[in-house]
Amino acid sequence: SFSQFLLVFLGVMLLGFMCTRPKVRMTLLGIGFAGIAVWMYLTLYQDNGFNYENEGYVNALLTSLDQEATGESVEEESSGGGGIVELLRKSLEESGITVETAGETGDAVAEQKGLSEKQRLIEQLKQNYERDREKGMVTEPWNGSTYQILAWHYGKSLGRYFPDPSKIGPMVENLKLAINVVFIGLLGAMVFLIFGARRNGGLLFWLLVAVPIALPLFFIIDYSAWLWWYGHNLSELGAFTVKPFMPTVFGQGKVAQFATHSYPDKGFGVMVLMSLVLAVAALIRRKQFKQESGD
Repeated sequence: SFSQFLLVFLGVMLLGFMCTRPKVRMTLLGIGFAGIAVWMYLTLYQDNGFNYENEGYVNALLTSLDQEATGESVEEESSGGGGIVELLRKSLEESGITVETAGETGDAVAEQKGLSEKQRLIEQLKQNYERDREKGMVTEPWNGSTYQILAWHYGKSLGRYFPDPSKIGPMVENLKLAINVVFIGLLGAMVFLIFGARRNGGLLFWLLVAVPIALPLFFIIDYSAWLWWYGHNLSELGAFTVKPFMPTVFGQGKVAQFATHSYPDKGFGVMVLMSLVLAVAALIRRKQFKQESGD
């Protein structure tokens, strides 16, 4: 949920690195970071702020609830028409009764309202939320903020695998805390970088390019940490017991009788290529500063 902010954050840092005049650089960073801060606040905490998230992320949240963008469950789609619901629908249609699926109904409603694809997906998330509210699973009315949706979605996802409120509640609270900590941490980083941009060649100045250069390394560390976390935090309610494990980060591995496959894709290759280009740019900038100091 923070990835779009972080990528733009890195872009603003690179703009600052490109500028050799400290006052202009501080102005660029100040304007860019202020825009990101407002964007983050509106997205995370403002009513209907979830509309500012990208469509792919919204679709991913819906899909992770075992629903495709049409609103039909994955199980129904993969059953090949053999599910009970599907058989009943066909039987009714053979009797001359037309039955609309949830996806068709959702599409019809979206068409009537003139909703975009992303708005249609958000509307389906809202319908899921309202159903949970009717069941008493959530108490707050829908406000459409990313903060609210993430907390609800996380608790709902956890409840599908181990419905133990005593465990789910604290984990949801930890997620809320993490969102607030990351938000405040990014604001602090913005102030820190603006302060460090007041002169050329200092340690804080080089952070403007060092952090983007290290992006592939950060990705591998984050990815590895999540793999370790999942392998060491398995639910005790699982169908069978597996000893804590660490999946292979790159390549083919094995966990119990299952094979694991983990290989970088095009996006990671682009990150590595950008790191190499930025490293060359940093060396050129360092040489320029040396020449200026010599003159």
